[in-house]
Amino acid sequence: MSIQEFVRQLKAVDDSTVVWSDQLSEVDSDHLQISPPESNAANVDVLQEKESTKITLNLTKTATVPPKTEANISAVEQLFLASHTATDKKAIWLDYYEKAKKSKKTNSVANSMRAGRFMITDDDKILILPQYDVTKSTADILKDKWLK
Repeated sequence: MSIQEFVRQLKAVDDSTVVWSDQLSEVDSDHLQISPPESNAANVDVLQEKESTKITLNLTKTATVPPKTEANISAVEQLFLASHTATDKKAIWLDYYEKAKKSKKTNSVANSMRAGRFMITDDDKILILPQYDVTKSTADILKDKWLK
């Protein structure tokens, strides 16, 4: 069987999208020999199927809301509570706090607002609070070291 006959047989059998070239006509078919592929059965390891066990877990998701304590209140919420701003002014306070966080200015007012040391008064004005915690008792204030 010549190479051209072999290719014709392949073309007849193969219906796939393989594109065949006609360059084989230029090759001397008398010197070409087609041999079947060698068997690789001796080199292939037989894989044994391992038994796998499937574990199914029945998980239920329950939502529990922990009670509000000092430990689980967010830092921003703690700053708001420390400012002694009325709760109906919380949205305004949070808006000013977020603006101060985004601001690139560095001055005493901006720094105080970034630290949450301001309050919103009843007439919606900003009152800058002192850096020192004035909620301490008079005896504790006098005991503090004023010069460092």
